[in-house]
Amino acid sequence: MKTKRTASTRPDARVVLRSERAALTLLFDRFEHSRSTTRKKAIVQEICDALTLQAQLADEVLYPALAGNAHVPEARRQQAIVRALIAEVQAIEPDDDGYDANVRMISEHVRHQREEQDGMLPRRRLSKLGVQLVNRKQELLTKLRDFGGWD
Repeated sequence: MKTKRTASTRPDARVVLRSERAALTLLFDRFEHSRSTTRKKAIVQEICDALTLQAQLADEVLYPALAGNAHVPEARRQQAIVRALIAEVQAIEPDDDGYDANVRMISEHVRHQREEQDGMLPRRRLSKLGVQLVNRKQELLTKLRDFGGWD
């Protein structure tokens, strides 16, 4: 028997986004403490995959839901910068000059994005948006597993 979720048991968008941020913070910390280039490359791939997923969620769910919010254009600009940095870091190897610096720049831009997202979200509970984010993330992760990577 399927039970209906109540508003109090549905994920709030703020909680969903904080959870994503916490996971990224751990990845950036693991990167900073890693000395192995092989391990660094694996961690950076996890970071890039997570950020690519988050960008798609923001484009498809978050930004449309918050259309008209004054913080959305800056959040989109920061997202474009992060995407460019991801492309740069994926084009070089961990022992190349600038690899660690590029990953740190990604981390700094992600922190700035967090501030923009916090400013975008109204203070009220956003259960419907949270559910949309969680559901779309699951769909994207299923596609990722089924097809072996991002388009």
